[in-house]
Amino acid sequence: MWEDAVSSLSSEAADLSGSSLTRIYHIHLMYNITQLNLSNNQLCNLNGVNLLQKLTTLDASNNQICCVKGLHNMPSLVSLNLENNSELNSCIY
Repeated sequence: MWEDAVSSLSSEAADLSGSSLTRIYHIHLMYNITQLNLSNNQLCNLNGVNLLQKLTTLDASNNQICCVKGLHNMPSLVSLNLENNSELNSCIY
């Protein structure tokens, strides 16, 4: 499943929604991504997403995310959706 998702990446957007992801793999392959949809997975964190310095839009809704460290170091990020992550707590910084 992950290999199919990676092979469908464009230079601007990646839709990995509903892929049953528990972790984000091969983030280095997405360095040109400006839009990333990770919604409806089983992610507990967004480790590595802060490496995507061109990212402007991130949808990580409907996961199990409890911590989103590092997103403050993303100057291009203008849209962030973290809805329905019931585990999300105060470690957003």
